[in-house]
Amino acid sequence: MAMSPDVQKMINKISLLLERNEQKVLEPYLHIKQVPTKQIRSQLFHAINQWMKIPKDKLDIIERTINLLYEGMVILDDTLDNTMYCRGIPAAHRIFGYNRTMISGTAIFTFALNEVLELKNLKAVQIYVDEVLRYYGGLAEEADFYQFSKCPTYEEYLNNVKLRTLPALNLPFKLMQVFSDCKRDYSKLAELFTEYYQILNDYSSLYRKGNWHRKGICDDITEGKFTHAMIHAVNTGTLEGQEVHNILRLKTTDVGLIKYCLHLLEKLGSIEFARKAALEYEKKLRDEINRLGGNAEMEEVIALIDEWKNDDTVADDNTFLKEADLIDVKYV
Repeated sequence: MAMSPDVQKMINKISLLLERNEQKVLEPYLHIKQVPTKQIRSQLFHAINQWMKIPKDKLDIIERTINLLYEGMVILDDTLDNTMYCRGIPAAHRIFGYNRTMISGTAIFTFALNEVLELKNLKAVQIYVDEVLRYYGGLAEEADFYQFSKCPTYEEYLNNVKLRTLPALNLPFKLMQVFSDCKRDYSKLAELFTEYYQILNDYSSLYRKGNWHRKGICDDITEGKFTHAMIHAVNTGTLEGQEVHNILRLKTTDVGLIKYCLHLLEKLGSIEFARKAALEYEKKLRDEINRLGGNAEMEEVIALIDEWKNDDTVADDNTFLKEADLIDVKYV
């Protein structure tokens, strides 16, 4: 699959930073970059710049920085979660192994820092370092939840979301403001965007067939994750809630067991709870954009994310099993 010119340019630049015998560090990164994305992040950067109005050369550097950081996060998150699929193909660690993939993910953060250095601003460097450290803290906390199968409270869950996911949204706002006359506080908007995106992602894992083709059926169940719906189920204090907790501990790939867990989540109202939470955070996000004076390009970004409403159905029994069969061969 052909790389886009921008991606190829970035790869060539990174290659110049590496000795020939170190090129292997790029391979897991190249593996996930072979699949084109919707370019929502690029549109988001330009939407933010409707407020910041920074020069194009600075915007381009910041965009390259965040894109690299995000891909590094994807690689590390998938490896630590033992994710089966990423963007419809086997996750990088399943091809290159745990060690090489972890090395690649952390190396990409260094390449992103190299981009920040091109901004020639010490404050920008400190902002980048602070946000990356915040992300690592979130990874460590999340690992504690999963290692001991400890169900977090909603507050702990949202705080962890802010640690793990917020840096990728905080950075464009904070880095752009270094070079902008606009000094308004956009932290609430970044937090709401992060929470909305994560809660929607949790819901999509369970209930969107389109998501299954990219990441596998109900990947949060196979990874044993305590997401919005799972926390709701466990906290019901019912036998069904305890069964959900037990299934999560197994990190099962058994389709029948995954389907049973999904049935329990539906019965307990946990999936509907997650769906309503996604809609609630979408409204909060739109209200915050309006409070900040409105931003047509930001509304367009949300409209792209809102495509989930067009794929808001879980499969019936026969389709569920058919989709499960397809998941294992779709990338061949």
